[in-house]
Order: sequence, then structure tokens, then C-alpha cells
Amino acid sequence: MAPGVLITGGAGFIGYHLVRWLVRQGYDVRILDNGRTGRLDRFDGTPEVRSVTLLKGDITRLADVEAACEGIDYVVHLAAQVSVVESMDRPAETWAINVHGTALVLEAARRFGVRRVVFTSSCAVYGDSLEPPFRETDAPRPTSPYGLSKWMGEHLAEFYTRVFRLPVVTLRLFNVYGPGQRADSPYASVIPRFIDALRRGVPMTVYGTGEQTRDFVFVEDVARIIEKALHMPQADGLVINVGTGHPTSVNDLARLLQEISGRSVGTHHEPPRPGEMLHAWADTARLRSVLGIDPEDLTPLREGLTRTWRAEGIEQRA
Repeated sequence: MAPGVLITGGAGFIGYHLVRWLVRQGYDVRILDNGRTGRLDRFDGTPEVRSVTLLKGDITRLADVEAACEGIDYVVHLAAQVSVVESMDRPAETWAINVHGTALVLEAARRFGVRRVVFTSSCAVYGDSLEPPFRETDAPRPTSPYGLSKWMGEHLAEFYTRVFRLPVVTLRLFNVYGPGQRADSPYASVIPRFIDALRRGVPMTVYGTGEQTRDFVFVEDVARIIEKALHMPQADGLVINVGTGHPTSVNDLARLLQEISGRSVGTHHEPPRPGEMLHAWADTARLRSVLGIDPEDLTPLREGLTRTWRAEGIEQRA
């Protein structure tokens, strides 16, 4: 019998790619998603829909979470309010979703005897008080409600592993990108915003100087890393960075996307957005030693951006 995996937030960007990967690996996949930011129609008309059970529900409602966890072997907890900027506007909502919701997911997993939970945290926990590359042993100092909420979720994950013996692995994701990422929001990430600007032939908006750096990791690599973490007992109770270890400035990203697309639209600068970090890239030693992932085997940025550009249905021009 195929193992059952519940993915909270499975209709979102990362969730969509993870669902497709797990279905191809032979898992029975169940999704819990409220449709607020995830697209519940993502799997309409695709082969994956035959192997996926979609439950419309909310991680902040215990009854919904318990119904989703019943009979499940593994849980991947992706559902969250994921925008730094939105969290600055609505911190109380961020606590409700990212802290209370995570507590309910972990508690339901414990009650139903789930074999392992993968909790996805964020590099936003580190804040601006540290010098990158960021190590899992560094003391976090978040600069946004989003970063703080993810750090609180990490404490819950560690507590449930230590006190309740629920195996939980925490993955601190750096800047995940790839096909299907939303650009139709004022809180959208930089890569879909830049691709949207290139598509429309308008300057790309850069917040701040553009010299801020990020560690961009391709979403299909993230899906494979999450699946591996489901079966690594040596990772239980640990926090593991998921990034490439290579920083890229926003200005360099803009130049690279213009090269890939063959479109020169330039940039337009706006003031920095509140709560966002200046520099962030991962120390990947634990990713290598605990999960056996060599960061040099991950998708190079140029290749990942090229695949993303082509997947968005945009013809390249020489």
C-alpha cells in the first residue's frame, strides 16, 4: 500500500510542485488548502488529479486539520502566510495562521500517529543582525512578524519532537523560485515580479539599491529535498537550511533575466520595503551532512531562470 502524505497548503506554489513530485514517486497525496492564496484548480485536467485528494479547509480550524490527518503516514506543513511585507501590515493575522495553525497541525499529527512531519520555515528567521552565510546554530533575530512567526513554529516543532516524541524535521527555506509563482500581488516575490515586467515590456521595480543579496533555490530541488527529509530519522528535531550557498544581488538578477529573455527594459527604484533583510544566503554544511544533498548538484540559477521563463509561455528573442 502506498504511503499517504498530507500537504497543508498543497495548492500553493511550492505545494503544486511537491504534489507532482510525490505522485510520480508513488505516494497517495492528500491536500488541505483554504484557497486563499493557493489555486484549488491547479490540478484540473492533469494526470496528477487522479492520485490527489483535495480537502478544502483551514489549518486554524482543528476539525479540518484532524480530518486531514486521519490515516496519514507523513505530513508536510507548507500552509502559511508567507509574505514579509503583508506580515508588517497584518501581524495578528500572521500569528493566527503561522503559529496557532502550526500548533494545530503538530497536535493533530501527534494524535493520529503520523510517522514524521516536515515543517517548512524560512531564512527570514535570521534577520539582519548576522553576517551571512547563515548557520542553523546562529541566534535568530527576525525583522518581521513573518520571520518571528516562523521562528516560533520552529520552537513548536522542536518541542513536539522532544516532549511528545513526534518526529519533526524543520527546513529553513531560502528564496524559492520556479514556474507558477504568482506575480499578481503587491506582496509578490522578486522573480515573478521581474518576469511579469519583462513580459509587459516595462521597467523592473527594485526596492532599495538592488545590492541586497538572496540565495535563490529552484522549486523542483526543494520538492526533492522535502521528500528526502520524510525518510531521514537522523534529521528529527533538527533545523536544516535549504539553499545553494551562493548569493545573488537583485541587480545581478535583473541583468541575468534580461539576458535570458532577450528583452532590455531597465529598472526603476523604489524605497526599501519594511521588514526585508539586506543580505541572506545559506551555510549548507548541515544540508550536506544530514540529508546528503550536495548543493553543487542543485539547479544553477541561470538554468532555473531559463526554465521558469520558458514555462511562463514567453517566447525568447535572440
